[in-house]
Amino acid sequence: MSYFLVIVEDIPVRNLKPAVVKVYDYYDKSDEAVSEYSSPCAQSDDLNQL
Repeated sequence: MSYFLVIVEDIPVRNLKPAVVKVYDYYDKSDEAVSEYSSPCAQSDDLNQL
């Protein structure tokens, strides 16, 4: 089984940093996945601040 997650930035944020995302089954917390997420726009946002 696989899932696809779309994350949309609702409020603009500066200096975005990578974050760890943990997804788990509410009823069986031993069934989990952990991954590092980094915004694909983070680097271009940094350039706009110069």
